[in-house]
Amino acid sequence: MKATRAGSTGLFVGVTTPSSTLYAEKRADAVKLAQVKRGTRLAVVDATDSAWIHVRHDDGREAWIARADVDNGTAAVAIVDPAAPATDRRAATATTVRPPSGRFVARASAAVGYRSLGVDFTSNGTAGLANYLVSADAAAADLEADLVARLSARIGLGVDARVQLGTSSPGSGIEYGGPSRAGGKIPFSTFAADAGVRVGMRAKRVFELALRGGLHYDAFIAKELDNAGRLPREQLVGGTLGARVGIMPPASRVNVDLRIDVLAIGERGQTAGLEDGESSTADAVWAGATIRVLVRRHLSLLLAYDFGRATTEWSGMSVRTGATAASRVDSTQTVQIGLAAEL
Repeated sequence: MKATRAGSTGLFVGVTTPSSTLYAEKRADAVKLAQVKRGTRLAVVDATDSAWIHVRHDDGREAWIARADVDNGTAAVAIVDPAAPATDRRAATATTVRPPSGRFVARASAAVGYRSLGVDFTSNGTAGLANYLVSADAAAADLEADLVARLSARIGLGVDARVQLGTSSPGSGIEYGGPSRAGGKIPFSTFAADAGVRVGMRAKRVFELALRGGLHYDAFIAKELDNAGRLPREQLVGGTLGARVGIMPPASRVNVDLRIDVLAIGERGQTAGLEDGESSTADAVWAGATIRVLVRRHLSLLLAYDFGRATTEWSGMSVRTGATAASRVDSTQTVQIGLAAEL
């Protein structure tokens, strides 16, 4: 294309959808002035509207284009001198423009880190296992995939999936000190999987607020079934409800995602013969934050913190502890570092 004359802002945006319409006014039923294809570069005249951008085409005409059709929909674009050499323009764009996205945005991430686990068990039993408080450490790994479809300039529909793994290091695990059995280490691993659907809305060009519903599964796996503390292998399965808040300042290379989910309905299962009661009810909440820093056009460094707390109440006789009523609180904290790729 010919060099584009800068708008009053000195900013430029690029069309990311296969085809987009330039309108005479900032509304979808306004007069259509032209069709522009993916890759068309437009000078920004004004970008203060939350859903539309006032642009100037290279033929001199001014028009309005939907914000979701250009760059990443936030006018996060570089200030570029159109008279500068092309190499300088490419360098400025590479360091200041966030990854382009159109109607669909896909992201995948992988991270590794550290997880702490705490267990507080109380019951009306009198055996050595009737009441205990333990803590342990584990290495952690996390894989996540996310897809967002922009239904309009402000509304988006997303689906996500996440797998979290943890394992105690060789020779370590949960410390059991007796007295009902000989003390020792209880090596373990953990597995958790989540999948969900959410609907979100952009607000003030900086925030994205979303409501989410999903499914959750996690398992605690004692590597030795006949372990020192006779701890059972367990699984927690249920449906979740939650919320997401994305903080995406225009022209910034840093994004922050906040999340919270609660167990709406679920149940906990344990190894047969090692149950803490005949029936149980479970409640849980998970929360976390992820900071992403753009290091290349499609690649970000991420730092993540997750917190989880699950409470389970048992009733009925337990063969393992001799109790008829018991309660346990499990808490986890996880810190991770990794990479995220966005297309």
